Amino acid sequence: MTVEHRLEELANRVFRELGFAPTDLLRQRLGRVIRHRMKLVGAADLDAYLDYLETGGRAELTRLVQALTINETYFFREPKHFTALEKLLPELAARYRPVRLLSAGCATGEEAYSLAITACRALGQADGFEVVGVDVDESALSRARDGRYGAWSFREDALSWAKPFLRADGDRWQVTPELRSLVRFDRMNLVESAPSGPFHVIFCRNMLMYLTPENRRTVIERLARELVSYGVLFTGSAETLEWAPPDLKRVRAHGTFFYKKQAGPERPGQETAGRMVLVSQSPLVRMLWRQTADRAGRAPADVVILNDWRHLPRLIGEGLPEIVVVDASASPEAAAAVAAALDQLPTRCRRLMLTRPGHMPNGRHPGLEVVVPGSGSPADLRVWLETFLTGRTGLTPSPASGHRPAERLLLLGCSTGGPPVVVDIMRSLPADLGLAVVIVQHMPAGFTRSFADRLDRVSAYRVQEAAEGAELRADSAFVAPGQRHLLIGRNGLLKVALPEPADLYVPSIDRTFLSAAESPLARRTFAVVLTGMGSDGAAGLRALASAGAETAVQDPAEALIPAMVNAALGSAKHVLKVADIAQVVTAWAQTKSRRGGNL
Repeated sequence: MTVEHRLEELANRVFRELGFAPTDLLRQRLGRVIRHRMKLVGAADLDAYLDYLETGGRAELTRLVQALTINETYFFREPKHFTALEKLLPELAARYRPVRLLSAGCATGEEAYSLAITACRALGQADGFEVVGVDVDESALSRARDGRYGAWSFREDALSWAKPFLRADGDRWQVTPELRSLVRFDRMNLVESAPSGPFHVIFCRNMLMYLTPENRRTVIERLARELVSYGVLFTGSAETLEWAPPDLKRVRAHGTFFYKKQAGPERPGQETAGRMVLVSQSPLVRMLWRQTADRAGRAPADVVILNDWRHLPRLIGEGLPEIVVVDASASPEAAAAVAAALDQLPTRCRRLMLTRPGHMPNGRHPGLEVVVPGSGSPADLRVWLETFLTGRTGLTPSPASGHRPAERLLLLGCSTGGPPVVVDIMRSLPADLGLAVVIVQHMPAGFTRSFADRLDRVSAYRVQEAAEGAELRADSAFVAPGQRHLLIGRNGLLKVALPEPADLYVPSIDRTFLSAAESPLARRTFAVVLTGMGSDGAAGLRALASAGAETAVQDPAEALIPAMVNAALGSAKHVLKVADIAQVVTAWAQTKSRRGGNL
């Protein structure tokens, strides 16, 4: 085979993998990339490089494919899109929480960080959010995670928008750790798959133009499936969709064009191909259910939401769902009426009724599952419903577990580099240990709630931003609120305290640890100091060790910033790699459980 034929075969293979249309411009770019790769691998000529590709396995082809991607991007590119997004986000946050934003084809990360900055400006402390950036080029993603940019990334007025979220670093700018903690970057080829939703905002800009028409359609279909009802999709101003899913409508608002996903009907008589029907007369509860279903990844067609249980017979006539859940917490009369109505449904349909402790229906109702989610407050209902929808413990309601007092306490203190470490620990930590977790991360106001929401999605624990008077319950976790200190009360309740003018660290790890050392919980506490600058946590860990607590620090060799770890090292019983922390805590908790006793 001639060199020309081999080169053409390689071009077709590369373009096919990326889904690119083989234009003359891209062929010229491929030629430049190949010449660059030849120099890097020491190939004397094109024949030698093609031989190297054939014998070198997948790694060099992957590097060649990644080098061909066009990573031209900068902060707030096409600023009218971000101006529109800032106006759209409060409406989305009122309907969904947290708001999840996707940068599809994020390159070196400028767009993803621009989305996070816009969300901070629009939502402030009111609602949590998370930004996900995906790209096929791992080297570009590495630069995105590093978050260091030169002047070329801040064209036009971008620097003035971004500056509150940057720190000067010589002739470059570093994205603050707080903002970086809100953005996750993953490698993904959008031609092959889409990131897991739900997403409320998707930016897929200046990437579609390079794809073949077939691949453009495939990518948009996949992204549209991950977009929630009322969610928005932005494409580049120079891009048009020859075809879009029927539920994506192009609209003009706030000075620009974008696509908005239409909501499906929520009324009796719609097609009920879904598995579940949820019924409540409370607008608050219906909104809560809708948000939780989205968080659990339920497709809109999978959950039908009604406002009146009397519509059930008509709906059932359109097709029997697998599960019907009815909120009957308004009154004892409502509970009795709902129980009688559910008795009429076919027995092959699973029937659940949510009610309050004093509103239990009288008489026998075979097959009816009566669930009392704690006090019936929105927070308790959300805990039960999230467990139910995500299947974390199957589909068997267990409302009492969320109200069992914690038997043990895990304290995590961290600063710079802490968020991804805490995510790894919480993701690996099993439930049912009788454990409550308190997390103190140096983080300003406006970021801790979204950090708690992020942990809530990845862990088996109910994670929330700590509030005054919150009870330490089994399988619960709390993030210290920004610009406040979090204290462990002697009665097992949390206290939130204002900082003093002279306080160096807010929230303070030492303040939390010292309060735990002075409480009856000390001997049943496992405290860990993780990565960070300064010495916060050292005094608190020392006090806890003296009070009989189990103590540990992250291995300094793997800490991003080991200063806090080194300061606390002398009080630590364990020096642990992050990958081992959950396992050691689990073994400790199980040993304590065998010995018996509560906090």
